[in-house]
Amino acid sequence: MLVCPECNIEYEEGKKFCRKCGSFLLSEEGSTFELPIGESFEEGKTRENLFCPKCQKYYELGKYCRKCGSLLVQGVPPLEPDAQLLGKNSIKRLAKEWLKLSHLFRPFPLITAGVVIILVVVGGYLLWQRHYQTSQPITPPLQSPPPGIETKEAEEIKSLFETIRQANLKKNIDLFMSCYSLDFKDRERKRLDTLEGWKNFNYLDLTYRLKKQIISGDTANVRMEWLIKITKKGVGKPGDNRTFLDVTLKREGDRWKIKEIKPVS
Repeated sequence: MLVCPECNIEYEEGKKFCRKCGSFLLSEEGSTFELPIGESFEEGKTRENLFCPKCQKYYELGKYCRKCGSLLVQGVPPLEPDAQLLGKNSIKRLAKEWLKLSHLFRPFPLITAGVVIILVVVGGYLLWQRHYQTSQPITPPLQSPPPGIETKEAEEIKSLFETIRQANLKKNIDLFMSCYSLDFKDRERKRLDTLEGWKNFNYLDLTYRLKKQIISGDTANVRMEWLIKITKKGVGKPGDNRTFLDVTLKREGDRWKIKEIKPVS
């Protein structure tokens, strides 16, 4: 079998030249490239490396592949198949290593997950606490008044109720009303009711006890107990009475005065 060294077209024995390119025909045994790349041929000439990119077959002569007809190219065929094989082998090796590690950590998935959850919760709480503390306004601590000031305020409040006691015993309405604030509710009604009570009753004795005092700035809340011994006019037999009151005080000027009175049920 004869072959054109340029076109790689096969011819039967007896032909001498290629009908396509006119090249001298050679026998088939001498057409395939068998020597190492770059090795010298006869007469000291070095042939170019030709191969079929589709069939990956080497040729020393011709321009087309005798098997598939593809155009021959120079150089060394790409090593993509080997690279792909290497990549597949690497993936398989990594998969095997991962399986080994998963077998080692298989008894501890719940412990690992629990540790991760705890760390997330603790970190979130610390961040929230830091943000909350920085966002809150700084308020100075409340300072308690010196003991001397509390004692003075308590003495002034006690002096107020002593004035009310004396005004009731002496039936002095001006002194009595001076103990009430100007914004006392139904101030005039209080004055009239007091005068009416003095007409019908006489105070034999009148005492008081301060049960509780809460002082805050210019206001104070006091719970007190009145012990009253009276006699009704025209009736000789005296009577005793005990009354508990919640009293709200207000400072006007330099004196404490009564702003509101509520009976304790």
